[in-house]
Amino acid sequence: MLNYVIRRIFQSVVVLLIVGLVAFSMFRFVGDPIDNMLGQERTQADIERLRTQLGLDQPFPLQYWRFLENAVQGNFGVSYRQGRPVAEIIAERARQQRWNWRPSAVSLRS
Repeated sequence: MLNYVIRRIFQSVVVLLIVGLVAFSMFRFVGDPIDNMLGQERTQADIERLRTQLGLDQPFPLQYWRFLENAVQGNFGVSYRQGRPVAEIIAERARQQRWNWRPSAVSLRS
């Protein structure tokens, strides 16, 4: 039984890494996030500063490795769309969703 649990945990970690890699690589094809974050009134210096600050000037494998390191610590970076930390957005949505599961939990007890 212990062998089965360990194998399933290992498989789960592999699936998480693959899904994370696919999701992370999809953002490379969506477009340049700098365009969305800075808007029309930007200079080349602003673009380079933000690109360096976000680590987008690094090679893709290094960007993914740093993403994994930070994700393990609960730091998912900054939302390109909202310009806020992703952890804050997740916490905000989780607080909103807690009201949605309560009626389901009450109906299950009945």
